[in-house]
Amino acid sequence: MKMTFLKSLFIWMLFVLLPHNCVAQQWQVSLVDSFPKSDAAIKIGKGAAIDTDFQNNIFVLDRGNHQLLKFSLDGKLLDQIGGFGRGNDGFDNPSDVVANTSLDVFVADYYNRRVVRFDKNLNFLSQLTSELDPPYDFDRVLSVAVSPQYDLFLLEDRDNRIIKFNRFSEATAVLGGMDDPYAQLLEPTDLALDANLQLYVADPGQQAIVVFDYLGNYLRKIEHPAFEQPRAISFDSKDNLLVTDTAKRCIFVFEKGLRFSGIIDAGLLHRDIVGAVKINAEKQKKQYVVVLGNNRCFVLEITQTSP
Repeated sequence: MKMTFLKSLFIWMLFVLLPHNCVAQQWQVSLVDSFPKSDAAIKIGKGAAIDTDFQNNIFVLDRGNHQLLKFSLDGKLLDQIGGFGRGNDGFDNPSDVVANTSLDVFVADYYNRRVVRFDKNLNFLSQLTSELDPPYDFDRVLSVAVSPQYDLFLLEDRDNRIIKFNRFSEATAVLGGMDDPYAQLLEPTDLALDANLQLYVADPGQQAIVVFDYLGNYLRKIEHPAFEQPRAISFDSKDNLLVTDTAKRCIFVFEKGLRFSGIIDAGLLHRDIVGAVKINAEKQKKQYVVVLGNNRCFVLEITQTSP
């Protein structure tokens, strides 16, 4: 009986542990390019966040140099804005950028306690500041998510909670605070909205992704036995969820419907990673993942193979 139990336990462990090792082989990864080049005039001091727009332009937030950089997919610098400061074109340790869900670009400006809005050419449009009455006042901004209707979700660092604003910058709800009995956030780091306008929160403190509906009601948690530090999340044009695990230096991929489909191993880069975005180049019938490291972006071509 004891031997039968041990045999059953061994088979169960294989069932649980092997998917992580095996499905990691579902994606063949090759390094195509990296930018900016070592001899380029522009440098990334310390990468903070990455996003892409509808034209597959890449937006990189550099907290080391307090700047936002806009690149083409082939690494050409198209535009930039920033430098240390509090004005319309300055940042102080910016922490997040969103460009893929609307026609504008939004930057979480951490120490300036605001969210700054630009057009796609990086011209200043407006800002959302923390000068609000409780419970909608906020401190330093960690991350931001914006819907196509320009409703904005703001993740603030003081109380680990999310504040929702409508398109007129009016606060309408608070999510995930200490008073939320079902969805307290322990160490939230990043926000993203899917095509159904459900809000996803990367929370490495729980080793999970926490999901809310558009009204702020808690829905579920997404977990994986191999998660260690799931710190950054993004959705591609097909609504696949990418979870960047900075400790494992890999990207977990969940298909639409949240079925786990594999792991993209960025270990070939031999360096720390910050975040990633996936680009579907329909004309070339190719898929790319652009991975942000501390001071460079890496373009990986990925091919899904049979497990």
